[in-house]
Amino acid sequence: MDKTTNLNADEVIADEKARVREQFLAHFSTEEDKDYLQQDYPKYLNKGYQRLLDGNAVNGGNPDKARYPDIEAADYPAKDAPEYALAISGGGIRSASFAIGVIQGLKTRQSDNKRPSIFHKLSYLSTASGGGYAGSALSWYQKKFNFFPFGKRSTYAGSQHNSERENSTLSYIRQHGKYLTPHQLGGASLVGTVLLSIFHSLIAYTLLMCFLFLVLMQFFGVLAGVLDVNTGSARFDFFCVALLLLAAVAVLFAATTLVYGISSYFMHWLARNYPFRIKVQKFLGYLVRALAATLALAALPLAAQFVDPQISSPLWSGSMVGGASLSSVLGVLVSLRQMKNDSDNSKPPGMADKLISSLIVIALVFVVLVVAYLLAELLLTLAADGQGLWLILALALTAFFGLGVNTNQISPHKMYRDRLMETFLKDPNVAASDKLQMRGKDANDSLLSELAQGNNWSPYHLINTNIILNNASHPKYRGRLGDSFVLSPLYCGSDATSYVATDIFIDGKLTLATAMSISGAALNPQAGVSGIGKTTTPLVSYLLTFFGMRLGYWALNPKHTTEKDQKRKPNYIRPGTGNLFNFGHEEDSDFIELSDGGHFDNTALYELVRRRLPVIILSDGSADPHAHYDDFGNAVERIRVDFGVRIRFPDPEFNLWGMSPGSAALRPEQSDEKTDSNIIGEQEDQLAQRGYAIGDIVYPTVGENKAFVGKLVYIKATLVNRLPRDLYAYKAANPEYPNQPTSDQFFDERQFESYRELGYQLTKQLIQDDKAMRQLP
Repeated sequence: MDKTTNLNADEVIADEKARVREQFLAHFSTEEDKDYLQQDYPKYLNKGYQRLLDGNAVNGGNPDKARYPDIEAADYPAKDAPEYALAISGGGIRSASFAIGVIQGLKTRQSDNKRPSIFHKLSYLSTASGGGYAGSALSWYQKKFNFFPFGKRSTYAGSQHNSERENSTLSYIRQHGKYLTPHQLGGASLVGTVLLSIFHSLIAYTLLMCFLFLVLMQFFGVLAGVLDVNTGSARFDFFCVALLLLAAVAVLFAATTLVYGISSYFMHWLARNYPFRIKVQKFLGYLVRALAATLALAALPLAAQFVDPQISSPLWSGSMVGGASLSSVLGVLVSLRQMKNDSDNSKPPGMADKLISSLIVIALVFVVLVVAYLLAELLLTLAADGQGLWLILALALTAFFGLGVNTNQISPHKMYRDRLMETFLKDPNVAASDKLQMRGKDANDSLLSELAQGNNWSPYHLINTNIILNNASHPKYRGRLGDSFVLSPLYCGSDATSYVATDIFIDGKLTLATAMSISGAALNPQAGVSGIGKTTTPLVSYLLTFFGMRLGYWALNPKHTTEKDQKRKPNYIRPGTGNLFNFGHEEDSDFIELSDGGHFDNTALYELVRRRLPVIILSDGSADPHAHYDDFGNAVERIRVDFGVRIRFPDPEFNLWGMSPGSAALRPEQSDEKTDSNIIGEQEDQLAQRGYAIGDIVYPTVGENKAFVGKLVYIKATLVNRLPRDLYAYKAANPEYPNQPTSDQFFDERQFESYRELGYQLTKQLIQDDKAMRQLP
């Protein structure tokens, strides 16, 4: 297959699943862990799955005829080998900690020693946002170093008495839950890196605006002479010309509305002409934008005159830039403060939020415009006085910042990537106390495409991201502000952009560390969890863009697959300036921006359902203190709309309600049961019946793929009965547990362990529930 060929989703999935199945079966035939997998395991597979052929299995292969009368058991896929998949939700370090425990639990042996663990049945792994921390660690250590990184089975906690690399790796991750502020750098380094991005972005855009004003001042000076309004003052000439342009646009707007109104009476055919009306409406929109732009231009000389009637020295201009920088930083802090009550950025902003953020952004943007205007005046004054070197220097700096700076390298994305890499992708042969550059040296250059190579096995990893498409031509993408964009060892892409081979995407240099960090890029303009949140509003997005506050990543569109195209690098001019003025972010844009996978689907279910996998386990460590299931509801809706797949929980014994806090106390059949003595005080009333639910995934007939009913096992971070004593103690000390906010990315040992152990215990309870396990193949 030609790597430069753009593929659609069906072609990608067909090729991908064929290769995954081939490696999957090879993995089981060469598995050396005889304690888990017997030598006759391939025979067991054939024998066990023969039941599906006969329609006698108590699982998805034998659908409830009363509920699904048109679905036949014989149409159940993959009868020769299991097709299990694991989805890990977003939620930062909280979700990663919980997922590590879930993965450990899935390796737990079932009651029948001849049966493999669920973990050994996994063929796919799909992660979003923080779930990618744990998922990437699993892929990294299993594929590259051939060992399970989350502890030995006999001591999943990673006991210090066992120094084998499985336990030492888990212990290292646990001790580095404050991954953003490693000991060798500290919090000051984090602040400094953010200020670096703000400084670069502020200087770059201010200089670009200054250059624009230099051109406008020269043009307006010539125009003032032509219009005979030259007053001898460049500032006043600028004001007069801008005012004339404003008046001209206003007259044109009035004339357009007048002519259109008259046409409705005298030329009925023209008023009834639908294409004509569309053109008039579009033209009026352009005129409104022109009115706003000319009004701002006319206001700039007035503001400059108010601030500084007479420019005196470059020192003054420098102080103005410093003042603008300080006000800019304050603006960012105020905006982040506004998001404090919505730390997951998962709720639409209210009217008060919109009003306050609008006023802040308008004020800050106008301050920067005034500074850029005054700086342009100063440079022209210096040039007129024979000091043209300043003008040349300013133009050189503009070219350097505009064209010479790779915005992917300057933004906080790079710092975020490095910290994640040092924590979750550490070289196991490097000591935990070694320098940071040694810990992440190996992973820094390890390509995502390399996970498709080698003989070591790990589930095929789908790293979910979101491609920002707020200006898309397709209403579905535009309404969602994006589309699912998957990064995987074989292919990268989305429905909106098509797919391309991973070893040529981003010039073939996409690393696992970069993919992991893109998937976790929670703070980004024009993007929010499930397409909503304060950062999706135009004015807040403008603020974040102007000050370089983005964790996302610019890449070349998969549609541009030539070697020359893929070597292009993003800068402040392209796509920066266009993005600043809300251009780009379309399906056909040269540069695309990728952000957090949770901005499209925070459960990571979407891409697994697209592949029609029969059994999907979902590890949900997202913050959901009120048990509203917002992320899950968003995923279910998009899966139904895009694929026609329904997800149901028809069995009352395993429905979603049973995972909600307080459901244990309301269960009639448990009212007389004694609760665990580990539970403290009122915590008993907050317990859920269980930490898992089991539902049906009803796949429709699509082409040659027949309809069948799969299974979804949903494991959610919630407190239940019969947990270790320390988890209830942690809850007593931290009432928000296990739904502490995603803004907390600084986990100490106890916090990390409380989530990991919770994930392990809930999954272990699932494995020990014989009735639940009988529903799975």
